Amino acid sequence: MDVDSLEKEREKELTLICSANVLLACLDRQISPNWDGHNRAALKIVTDLGYI
Repeated sequence: MDVDSLEKEREKELTLICSANVLLACLDRQISPNWDGHNRAALKIVTDLGYI
């Protein structure tokens, strides 16, 4: 999964909100989501959502 937002909108944490909704939808459908935290921003979102 890859999520991004416009730089001027990043303070709203829209990527975190969207990512959480996608992950919940995956879990609801018994789909195992896979996340590649390829930069510091992605790593922060991943850890905020509980990935280890």
